[in-house]
Amino acid sequence: MLPLRVRGLVALCRPLESGPFVGVAGLGLLVAGVRPLPWSDGLRAVLAAAALAIFAFAFNDLCDRSDDRLAPHKQHRPLLDGRVSPRAAGWLCLVAAVAPFLLLAGHAAASSAALVALACGWAYSAPATRGKHRPGLATALHLGFGAACFAVGAWMAAFDPRLLAVGAHVGLLFAAGHLHHEAEDLEADRAAGRRTTATRLGAERALLLGAITWAMAPLPPLAAGLLGWIAFELAAVMLVMALGYALVHRAARRRHREVAPAVRAMRRGYRPLYWLGGVALLALAW
Repeated sequence: MLPLRVRGLVALCRPLESGPFVGVAGLGLLVAGVRPLPWSDGLRAVLAAAALAIFAFAFNDLCDRSDDRLAPHKQHRPLLDGRVSPRAAGWLCLVAAVAPFLLLAGHAAASSAALVALACGWAYSAPATRGKHRPGLATALHLGFGAACFAVGAWMAAFDPRLLAVGAHVGLLFAAGHLHHEAEDLEADRAAGRRTTATRLGAERALLLGAITWAMAPLPPLAAGLLGWIAFELAAVMLVMALGYALVHRAARRRHREVAPAVRAMRRGYRPLYWLGGVALLALAW
């Protein structure tokens, strides 16, 4: 068994949440359509996307550790239960921030996309920018982060700005997921004084906006004539997820329960789907 501190660092990387970014970069490789793509280039792209995701999640936990103490469902996180020190978390963030540029050395377009993703991840959590306190900005940063991680894979294979239409598809999915997370964290965010979309509009409207964003996600690649039948397939999956959120929220209201436990139950279902989808996309990319 791994030492407690090592397991804490692994938990801080949030593998179930950062893992799907491997699939995001894999989708970029797939859509770019370059065959044969050297396996080393593909591996570097997906590892860079994973490192960017690890930075975003670890930096968020590092910046929010004081406010997260107000959320009972976050007390198991390694920075709160003592498995990882703030100093160790800071070193992890530094390594995860530098790694993408070492991996993508010699590929200017992919490196530029990684820089955009890094900036979005930093701006969302950093106290200097307070991105998560500005609803419109928070949504835009999630959209930009998802699109940029897609571009890391796509532009590693072939630089084509048109492929950002598919990147927008990915970014809208992450923006929608963020709105659902805000609904889950409503009470903790209110206690911490965060002015999120959910604290301003309420959980019901935040979930509704998230469902609308899910449904809009396939529109950019369809409008650009990219992705073809894959977009329709993804649209069907996203529609099922959006309806699932709506049903969970409706059930929570009828039973006079809090929204957060219902949303958490739904997330336990869609996270494995994200992870499996990411692996499938990576396999298709090769």
